[in-house]
Amino acid sequence: MANAVYEAMGFIETRGLIAALEAADAMLKTAQVSLVAMERTDAAMITVQITGETAAVQAAVEAGTQAAKRIGEVLSSHVIARPSDDVRAMQSGVHRPSTPKPSTPKPSAAKPSAQTPAASKPQPTPAKPKPAVKTKPAATKSKPAPAKAAVKKAPPNVPLEDMTVRELRALARTADNLSIQGREIARANKTQLIAALRNRG
Repeated sequence: MANAVYEAMGFIETRGLIAALEAADAMLKTAQVSLVAMERTDAAMITVQITGETAAVQAAVEAGTQAAKRIGEVLSSHVIARPSDDVRAMQSGVHRPSTPKPSTPKPSAAKPSAQTPAASKPQPTPAKPKPAVKTKPAATKSKPAPAKAAVKKAPPNVPLEDMTVRELRALARTADNLSIQGREIARANKTQLIAALRNRG
């Protein structure tokens, strides 16, 4: 077997002991791997752990997963090609209490307090919305004028068949006692508009 530093780790988690035993048996028969542990992580959930060279562990985990699926339920499987020393120590049962201490959130708590003065510096941003408010009224004043001119272009004394759908809709919106109203006018085609205009009472 290869040096322990370069060994990969493989895991299969099953529901039930029989599927876990089948997975372990298939893994050990498939490749040159070593069984590290079989742990019950929860009621009826068992994790099988192996170690060995990366290619051997990958082949063993695939074979073990397929074997366990045939007779039970596989919850997950995974291969870690080069686990860190801390992960390896955790799996061997050696607990290092000094590892969590450097990663405590105390230094990160100091960083947000350093960022709060920086956040108070860019307060002059309200000056930017003022020009945006000034440009909006100018844009809204220029937009309605062309729209109103386009709606009221219905030629007088033109046969209804010669009018466009837009002209018919404009005429229908101004006509009284029409059988269609509002959105019905907007959805109506040329034939429907002509019929409604001719049949008004």
